[in-house]
Amino acid sequence: SSDVCSSDLDAIIGATSLAAESLGLGTTVGTLAPAFEADIVAMSGDAVATPANLKKPLFVMKGGRVYKK
Repeated sequence: SSDVCSSDLDAIIGATSLAAESLGLGTTVGTLAPAFEADIVAMSGDAVATPANLKKPLFVMKGGRVYKK
């Protein structure tokens, strides 16, 4: 249902941009944008539509280094 998708998206936003803002880091981390530092979890599919995809990352990038599964 759309309520479930909304709450899943809210959880992702809360763990990324809102967390960065609450720590006073919202101008440097928490979103994918030019000049921002980013750690990335790449997955197949849409994490909002299918949150279980978060448990099956294709790779993780941290500090510019790619870690494969």
